[in-house]
Amino acid sequence: MLLVDGRGCVWGDFNDVLLGCEKEGGQPKAPGCMDRFREALDDCSLMDLGFVGDPFTWRNNCHNSDNYIRECLDRAVADDAWCSRLSNFRVINGNPRHSDHRPIIVEVNEKMRSNVRPGGKAFRFEAGWIQEEHCKTIVENAWNLTMGVRAGSVVEAFREVGEDLLDWSRNVLGDLEKNIKLAKKNQEACRKLEINRRNIAREEILKYKLEKLEARRELYWRQRAQTHWLKNGDRNTKFYHAFASERRRRNRIKKLVRDDGGIVEDEQEIHNLITNFYKDLFCSCAGNRYDELLSQVEPRVTPLMN
Repeated sequence: MLLVDGRGCVWGDFNDVLLGCEKEGGQPKAPGCMDRFREALDDCSLMDLGFVGDPFTWRNNCHNSDNYIRECLDRAVADDAWCSRLSNFRVINGNPRHSDHRPIIVEVNEKMRSNVRPGGKAFRFEAGWIQEEHCKTIVENAWNLTMGVRAGSVVEAFREVGEDLLDWSRNVLGDLEKNIKLAKKNQEACRKLEINRRNIAREEILKYKLEKLEARRELYWRQRAQTHWLKNGDRNTKFYHAFASERRRRNRIKKLVRDDGGIVEDEQEIHNLITNFYKDLFCSCAGNRYDELLSQVEPRVTPLMN
């Protein structure tokens, strides 16, 4: 429990779920249990703070899919006063490592991060994220957290969604090339085992995972190549990789010419020159000749009308 000026935030294992969709596998959660849990939070004036990462914080780790269960038993909750006092917070469902529960990490007073760094890369939404089952949940949680709990602006909500998607992609989905390499290694190891029903089923699962990863890689480079004349069924990642690399090389700005004819090659100076150019472009340069300008405008309201 974290107290700030008498305002409280509680997180950990509540051993219950708020909604039926927070449990998969096993017997459905009894509605009465969920109702009592919600009533208990309401009585204490506590609200769920949302999360970043895997929505299921506990698994029974059963090797039989028929008996496999996963639930959102761990969460962070706080009252309105705490949320108002510490409006810039983040709840992360961490790496479980050797436990069947994910640790709940609450970050507070975190500096707002921008999706665009000076001279760096802008946020890019990866088309492959849509194919992942948890993408929609992460977007909804980040949006509702900012717009609902924090009562933030639309711009802040977009920023929060972008940051959460990047965190999820980096910490949950992981490095795509490394995952493909590992999947191929596991598949080859499985093929060397004796033939039985269990090993055959495992080989099919590994084959499906590898195909899914390779499809994500193809989509990754297709998005960067920005070519659409090949059909979705055509898989030619090397072509997309080469096309995207050439496009990135061609679009890279290596130097610019100032108004005085000077050459700018430093990355930070290029960034400042572009920023100042567009600032000047969208600022008024009419000066103080307002009477001269207005005299050319035909009036629609006559003195009689006034």
